[in-house]
Amino acid sequence: MIVSTHVVAHDEVTAPDTMLLGVCVDSSQVRVLTEEGTVVRAGGSADRSLNLLTLTRTSAGTWLVSKLSFPDNPNC
Repeated sequence: MIVSTHVVAHDEVTAPDTMLLGVCVDSSQVRVLTEEGTVVRAGGSADRSLNLLTLTRTSAGTWLVSKLSFPDNPNC
């Protein structure tokens, strides 16, 4: 679940336009299971991480994710 987003940078000068978004993702409700349904890893209350999404504007005006990365400190 996305907890929050914020614009880190927006470049309208170079073509195409690009934007860097910081997106805090909460994965505390995610459970990893084996084929038999055994829980390998259950989410916890501190399972949040900051994702950095680079968006590129298309010629049609829509934004597409062109890169996904993580900062050195992914806590959010």
